[in-house]
Amino acid sequence: MTSETTNSANSGSSLINLYSKASSKWQSTVERLGYPAAYGELIARSVSASQYSSLVNVLDVGAGTGTFTTALLQSSVAVGRIDLLEPSPDMLAVAEHRIGPNANRLRCFSGGIGSPQVNAGTYDIILCAHVIEHIDDVQAGLAWMKSRLTEQGVLLLAVSKPHWCTSLVRMRWGHAAYSPPSVEKLLLTAGFSQIDSGPFSKGPPSRTSYGYTARA
Repeated sequence: MTSETTNSANSGSSLINLYSKASSKWQSTVERLGYPAAYGELIARSVSASQYSSLVNVLDVGAGTGTFTTALLQSSVAVGRIDLLEPSPDMLAVAEHRIGPNANRLRCFSGGIGSPQVNAGTYDIILCAHVIEHIDDVQAGLAWMKSRLTEQGVLLLAVSKPHWCTSLVRMRWGHAAYSPPSVEKLLLTAGFSQIDSGPFSKGPPSRTSYGYTARA
């Protein structure tokens, strides 16, 4: 397998429809596969409460049912405002229902990377799990996320990596897979610094995904 593989069969509105149809069972599926624990692992090695003197503003790009955000809320980081950005209205509704009671300031935006609803220079932390695999211009997408961060902001990124398990997933969801060196290069080109990356320790995430931390 090459370091990058692509399949654009499921993109745009067709991909949104796929996710919308899966929204009612999505959270139970990702929990069974161990992704909440993987995201918690990435958070634990990337950010801590001691780094922040005040409540942090968070953007979850491609929030799905809010799994990444929930993991952050369960960490030691004191979260202030949370903005969820998700193109599937059905996924977003599930996320709002799950997270709303646990967040003081939650806003939900229906849209994707490049959305004008999301202001630049606003967020201390951006979460983004398995999103860039679905966009045509990854470099532009990463640059857009960097522009949304504060000067000291940090991006926590989970990306599909080449593996036969990823190939099986791609047959349904039609996304790309990127080798860790390729993602690190994309992040550097987008202007990020202090890039750190590492595998997840167990379960399907250890085979299908890789975690990255990058600072603005």
